[in-house]
Amino acid sequence: LKDKMTAGYVINCVGHGNQYTYKKSRRGNSLADRAALNVLNHQNLPLKVIDFFPDGSDERQYCSPGFNFPVGLIMRTMYGKYKEYHTSLDNKDLISFQAMKESIDTYYDVIRTIDENKCYKASVQFGTPQFSKSQITLYPSTMSSNKYNPHGDELRMLLEIINLSDGENDLLTIAEKRNYSMLDLLPIKKRLLESGYLTEC
Repeated sequence: LKDKMTAGYVINCVGHGNQYTYKKSRRGNSLADRAALNVLNHQNLPLKVIDFFPDGSDERQYCSPGFNFPVGLIMRTMYGKYKEYHTSLDNKDLISFQAMKESIDTYYDVIRTIDENKCYKASVQFGTPQFSKSQITLYPSTMSSNKYNPHGDELRMLLEIINLSDGENDLLTIAEKRNYSMLDLLPIKKRLLESGYLTEC
């Protein structure tokens, strides 16, 4: 595990509560932490983030000093924070299967974020590329002021990816710098790769 683990999670308390709780790994800024927080910060539910502390669930073993694995926890209501925890009342009457499904979908998005996170370099490093030369539509043929205003606009994302893809920033770093969900950048990144304006490091 020490040689091969990129990121890991202890799955615990995923079926109860109307919020998410994330407990960071001991490292605090591991890929596990960054990927989880990037997904969770763009969900529609409240989020509580907790720094690592050395008791609780099995994360205390994985994050002990000798291992110091990048292991966090994505939970709903945190263990010990509801009276039914570790009692016979922690049963199907308490568990929300809708919450469980949402938790599974969230974990899936986190795993996708980890799998898709790579470093890229823009083929044009001096100035902005002339996207109109591409066979793939990347840039609007006519301009209007509202193209630049919305934060989530695809054109803005495209320009940010090109500008920050210097061979040092991975895609998750770009998303973090500009407060994007990394998963929202994937279709644009794909078009930039296909058009040759972006290459994988």
